[in-house]
Amino acid sequence: MNLFERRVYDYIRANSMIEAGDTVCVGVSGGADSVCLLSVLCELSGVLGIGRGKIIAVHVNHGIRGDEALRDENFVREFCERIGVKLYVRQVDVPALAGVRRETIEETGRSERYKAFADALREAGDEYGINVAECGKIAVAHNRMDNAETILFHLIRGSGIKGSCGIPPVRENIIRPLLDTGREDIEAYLRDKGIGFVVDSTNLHLDYDRNKIRHEILPVLKSINSGAEEHITDFARDMQVIEGKLARDTERNFKEAVAAYADVISLSVSRLLMMDDLMQRRVLYSAFEKISGSRKDVTSKHICGMQKLLYADSGARIDLPYGIVCRRNYDMLILEGRRLNEDTIEPIRLESGSEVRLSAGRISMQIVDINSQNIDYKKKYTKAFDCDKIVDTLCVRMPADGDYIVINSDGRRKSINKLFIDLKLDRETRKRVPVVCIGNEVLWAVGVRGTENYHITKDTKRAIVLEYTEF
Repeated sequence: MNLFERRVYDYIRANSMIEAGDTVCVGVSGGADSVCLLSVLCELSGVLGIGRGKIIAVHVNHGIRGDEALRDENFVREFCERIGVKLYVRQVDVPALAGVRRETIEETGRSERYKAFADALREAGDEYGINVAECGKIAVAHNRMDNAETILFHLIRGSGIKGSCGIPPVRENIIRPLLDTGREDIEAYLRDKGIGFVVDSTNLHLDYDRNKIRHEILPVLKSINSGAEEHITDFARDMQVIEGKLARDTERNFKEAVAAYADVISLSVSRLLMMDDLMQRRVLYSAFEKISGSRKDVTSKHICGMQKLLYADSGARIDLPYGIVCRRNYDMLILEGRRLNEDTIEPIRLESGSEVRLSAGRISMQIVDINSQNIDYKKKYTKAFDCDKIVDTLCVRMPADGDYIVINSDGRRKSINKLFIDLKLDRETRKRVPVVCIGNEVLWAVGVRGTENYHITKDTKRAIVLEYTEF
C-alpha cells in the first residue's frame, strides 16, 4: 500500500464507506478519476475485506459523442478485462430520452447512470444471494476539484448554506472515496502505476458553466493561493457542521410555528415574525418540502415570495411548484395543494415520492422495486404500471377534449367522454374524476378505469404505483 492508497484507505475508514462483505459498484467512464478509483479499490480490496470479486465496474455509453463514446467504452472493456474486474455496460440514447422526458441531458444522464448502478447491484444480489439494500455500495469518483467546483457553482447560483456544504462523502449507499484527493495526485498515481485513461472532449467545452469554473475561475483562484481548492473544501466541511446545527434549530422552530400538519400545513404568522430573516426562510423552505415531498425546482424566489406574505393582507397568495399554493389567512400562512375542479385543465406534474391534493383527496406516486413489496393491483384506488415502459412525465388534471384511454391489449382506444357515458356517470360525477395522463393518453381515470397499456409483467423490474386517498 503506497502513500496515496493509504490516504484513500484512511478516508474510507473515517467515513465508514465500506464494510467487510460489501459489494461495490464503481462508476467507470474511462477518465482519470474513475480509472484511478477502480484501480485503488482493487488494490485495497483485501484490506477492506471485500475481495476483488465483489467489485463491479459500471459503464454507461450515453450515446452523445459518437465514435469517441465508443472509444471510451472499448477502453473500459479492455481495462476491466486486464485487471480481472466484472463489467456491466449500458448503452442508452440520452439525448433522445431527455427529449421525451422533457429533461436536460445532464438530468437524464444522471438518472440513467444510477439506474445502471441499481441494475448491476440487483444482478449481483441474485448472483451472490445477498441483500444489496444492506451491503451494496455505489462508488463514484468525485475528487476535491469537483467538490470545489460544486461549492462555487452553488454560491454563484445562490443556493445558500446548504449548497455551500458541497458534495457529501457518503449519501445513503453512494460513496466517494476520492473526495479528499486532488486531481494532480490522481494523475500522479496513474503515472506511477503506468495506467492510461481517456479524455472526454466535452470536459474542455467552455459553454458548460462547470467547465468555466474548472478551466477559468479555479486557475485564477489558485494563482492567488495555490491551496485554494483545499481551503474551499475545508470551508465546506465547516459549513456541514453549521448546517447540521441549523437543521436542528429549523425543525424546532417549525414545530413551534406549525398549527396544523397533515394534508395542509398552517404556520403561525406571529410566530414566524419572531424569527430572524434566515430562520424564517429555512422554516418556510422546510414547510414546502414537507407538503410537496420534494426539494427540486424550489428557488429563493419562491421562498422570498412566501416570506412577503407575512406582511400581506389576508387572502394574498402565490403559486409554487408541484401545484402547491401558499396563502395568507389572517394570522395563518397556509400551504396546500391546488384544488382540482372541472375547470382545471392545466396539468400538475407527478414526481416519485410526491402527491397532488384534489378537492376530495390526494394522489400519490411512488417508484418501487417490483420485488420490494406486495402491491394490490386490484384495489379500486391503487394502480401500478411498468415504470420502464413509461418514458414521459405523468401529470394530473381534469379531463380535456381529445383525451383517450386504451381499453384492450390490441391498443383499441376510447375517448374519456365516451367511457364516462358508457359507464353511465352523470355530469356531476364526471366533474369530480381527475385523470393521470401523458399528454392526451389517460393512464388512470381515478377510481373509474385504468389503461390496458404499461401492464406489470414477469419482466417488470420497477413499478410506478399510484394511490388515491380520500380526505
